[in-house]
Amino acid sequence: MLPNCRGRADLQAADVALGVIEAEAGLAAGSLSIVAVFGTSPASFLGTERLSGASARLIALVLDEDALADALGLPAKAARSTSPTVIMARGYLILQAADAGVPCFWSLPSSETDGYALVRLRDTALDHGFRNVLVRTAAQWVTLGQDSRPD
Repeated sequence: MLPNCRGRADLQAADVALGVIEAEAGLAAGSLSIVAVFGTSPASFLGTERLSGASARLIALVLDEDALADALGLPAKAARSTSPTVIMARGYLILQAADAGVPCFWSLPSSETDGYALVRLRDTALDHGFRNVLVRTAAQWVTLGQDSRPD
């Protein structure tokens, strides 16, 4: 996991660092992958910088809306609402993932524990173009693990 990813430069730096780790550990080149988590830097969602081709190690993108809401100074509930900024960030990251040829995941709100709400949020994420959701707690894992919708 590459938390707090801000864009192409962070992916490239992580790629180089993982190459060093592989060499030092005697691992095959390219055996370590990157899952880039976006949200802490609102600037990550601006401009035309493409993530495609930044690193062959990139296997997925994750949108952390809790982190984005904090960075924007939004209350947690506002981040899950119709905030135009958050809606734009969702679309931007889904498009970046499609361009890079990797899946995009949506991180569930860490405070959500209601089973019905978790299923509804997961289904909405899938309907809007995310590959699936990233669970943050064991309770979320158990709740969604009981559901039969394929991932």
